Amino acid sequence: MNSNRNNTNRIHANNDKENQPTHTHTTMLSARIHEYQKPLILEETRRPVIVKGEQVLIRVGATGLCHSDLHLINGDWKDTIPLNLPLIPGHEVAGWVEEIGNSVPEGVLNKGDTVAVFAGWGCGICIQCKNGDEQLCNFAR
Repeated sequence: MNSNRNNTNRIHANNDKENQPTHTHTTMLSARIHEYQKPLILEETRRPVIVKGEQVLIRVGATGLCHSDLHLINGDWKDTIPLNLPLIPGHEVAGWVEEIGNSVPEGVLNKGDTVAVFAGWGCGICIQCKNGDEQLCNFAR
């Protein structure tokens, strides 16, 4: 067994009860990358807001940690995909619709609906994307 184990899949949290964050409607608890090859830091961050009418705000119930997130955390792609740190990793999200932008067609989504978010990076128009294989897209964004 390798005793030099990688620490990047651990989260550092402040366990001091007196200094625990208190959530408001403008903040949320986030695990963020502050430095490559270091544990994520659990901290209070500003809650996102809808800035475009077609956007939907999701209250996250769970998020997956994909291997691509581990590449980001480890800095494996820092020359190819430079990050503006600190950054919240994760693009596999499930939760509930919290707010709906004013351009979302009425009745498509309702506040409180359970949703799963697929954040593929495909172009959406090539044959791979049209077949549902966005992960194979040669024109990924």
